Amino acid sequence: MSRQLRTRKRVSPSAQSPAGDWQVSPPKKMLVTEQFMKVTMLDLPEQVIHKIFGHINLLQLSDISQVSRQFNTLAMSFLHTTSSIPVLFPSMTTAVADQAVVKYSISGSEKQHGLDMTRARTNFRQLGVTVKKMTCLLSTRERVMLSTQVMSRLCPCSSLSPTSQLMSLCGVFLHQLVDGWTDEECVLAAGLVFSTFNSGGAGGAVSAVVAPSYQLGSRPELEMHVRNFLASVFYKEVASGQQRLWLETLLLQTSPERNSLTMSRVMLLISSPAREEDWQFGVLWADHVEAIPATLAVASARYNTLVSLLNIIKQGQLGPMLPSLLFSIFQTPSPWLPENVGSVLLLLGHQTCHLYLQHTVRQVATRDDVCTNCFKSVSTAVTGLALMTARSRRSFGPVFARLEEVIMHVPGQHRENLFKALWGALAEEVTDLRQNEGEDWAMEGSMHLFKVIRMIGQRMTEKAYMHLPSTSQDWELVIEE
Repeated sequence: MSRQLRTRKRVSPSAQSPAGDWQVSPPKKMLVTEQFMKVTMLDLPEQVIHKIFGHINLLQLSDISQVSRQFNTLAMSFLHTTSSIPVLFPSMTTAVADQAVVKYSISGSEKQHGLDMTRARTNFRQLGVTVKKMTCLLSTRERVMLSTQVMSRLCPCSSLSPTSQLMSLCGVFLHQLVDGWTDEECVLAAGLVFSTFNSGGAGGAVSAVVAPSYQLGSRPELEMHVRNFLASVFYKEVASGQQRLWLETLLLQTSPERNSLTMSRVMLLISSPAREEDWQFGVLWADHVEAIPATLAVASARYNTLVSLLNIIKQGQLGPMLPSLLFSIFQTPSPWLPENVGSVLLLLGHQTCHLYLQHTVRQVATRDDVCTNCFKSVSTAVTGLALMTARSRRSFGPVFARLEEVIMHVPGQHRENLFKALWGALAEEVTDLRQNEGEDWAMEGSMHLFKVIRMIGQRMTEKAYMHLPSTSQDWELVIEE
């Protein structure tokens, strides 16, 4: 082809338009169809888009989910895919996580994953924020159900695997999701989370453990699984100011009829000491009926969570049930040692202790067939208060005040049975010490018991309680005189 033919055709320089501008022919354009111009990323197969999402991080996934409704739908469906594992759970795919001893399963993956605890809390907090933003257009129920589906992808590899860390992270995730929600939304969320867990893989796990017919300690792996979940989601990871809301919802979910025995089992399951070591796995129920706290500091370490739960309940709609809850707690799994009963009452304070003693006395005073054994709960509480007061080297003034309150509420004809029960409880303590003579704890306990017997005996001799007025009103008149 000649040079002239290859040259671009132009208008002659001498030819001008009416406006005086030079006209040049436009460059050639590629011929494209209308269909080709409308092709976008959303036209790719969903599986391909999920593969692309697998190369981003949580923050980027959160941003993409808010681009449009189509991307939002794709992002939510991505949460359930295998390629989402390194995006959703980066703390479980690091080199540190691979070397972890405790392993977990993630649905969609054949590999077992550990946890990198240096990154885990941040990871699950960001995951909660991501799901919160991603589901902002859904109803509360749909948001909670989607969140529980995400968490249900994680499970321990064995029924004897420790779950405390995993359940704690689930709590972090869920409470990041509900942060800022109204009380009504939080109550609905708490109920849905409980129902989903209770009807999940362990099918009625909570209902089984808290049932009166269930023998505590018979299935330690199930108890630990339930304990770690309830403690993390309904107490430990709950934001400040919402603890009463979540705890009351849990108790009412487990016992809509407000049965104190069922509720006491839930609270003890959450608060009792537990171990997840190979040599000792399960809730330490025996501590309540066998282990004497050496000091009030030891008792505080053991019962701090229980006392905190009871104080939360005291402030809410279940507050009037507090004395009956304490009564049931002190009988679960079997009658507690006096020292443990006294420890909890001392840690709860004088007001709650007074309410509990009034409750136990009232149960006896309304009966027609009163006997010495009827005052067993009262004598155990007073003995425990006195023994722990001696161990903590505190003043006996509050103990004597509680004792006098009890005596004033017991009708005169029944006081002899009360005193027999009190001295009978002290005699049982002496018998226990004699049976374990020579052991360190028995030698130490004998000193405290001797002090208690001396102080109570002296006080009763000085007061001569047998000749006091039979009613509290008469006692007030004596004081005025």
